[in-house]
Amino acid sequence: DRHGYVFGSDANGDIWRQTYYGLGKNLDYIIDKGKKTNQLDYVGAAYALKAFMFQHATNYHGEIIFTEAFKEDTYYFKYDTQDVVYAGIDSLCRLAIQYLDQASTITNSLSLSDYSYKGDLGKWKKFVYGLLARNWNNLSNKSFYNPDSVISFANKSLASTDDDFAIPFDATKNDDPNFFGPYRNNLTLFRPSNFMVKLLDGTTLAGAQTFS
Repeated sequence: DRHGYVFGSDANGDIWRQTYYGLGKNLDYIIDKGKKTNQLDYVGAAYALKAFMFQHATNYHGEIIFTEAFKEDTYYFKYDTQDVVYAGIDSLCRLAIQYLDQASTITNSLSLSDYSYKGDLGKWKKFVYGLLARNWNNLSNKSFYNPDSVISFANKSLASTDDDFAIPFDATKNDDPNFFGPYRNNLTLFRPSNFMVKLLDGTTLAGAQTFS
């Protein structure tokens, strides 16, 4: 199982690539340096993004590399089950909130490089609480599901579109525009598969509970 990744191409592999390459070790660098230089706003934001990338990856791929992620001098990695990953994401969210709270008491510089929230730590905390709400609500089929906690997290989360985590694009070069936008025109040749069409028109699995 290559998790949809095609060697030499990012086709169907962007979530995996962003988790383990695009963000990946770069966030660990920000966290380590931020702790050493007392730039706790960067530390909190980096933990928030780390929680987000793992949440997105496990929601899409299921079992993923978590406890051994970015382990140096390693060729074969252990894949963790989702109970481990979800608990780890929860811990990353708690760390993000902890450092964002601490950062609110000191002079911050995150606004200099934060294109999404302009260094607004309150909005970063709302972003993290949104992750916690999604994380806990995804456990709705478990015996320990707690809807009150989900509601509590959601109430502390994004309150309006002003709180959305948006990344601006000026679409002036190939590396900058939205992947789905007209500048790159990536989706021109994409079409729904024949199997997908048959699922929608009832040709396949019509009225059946099992595939035959």
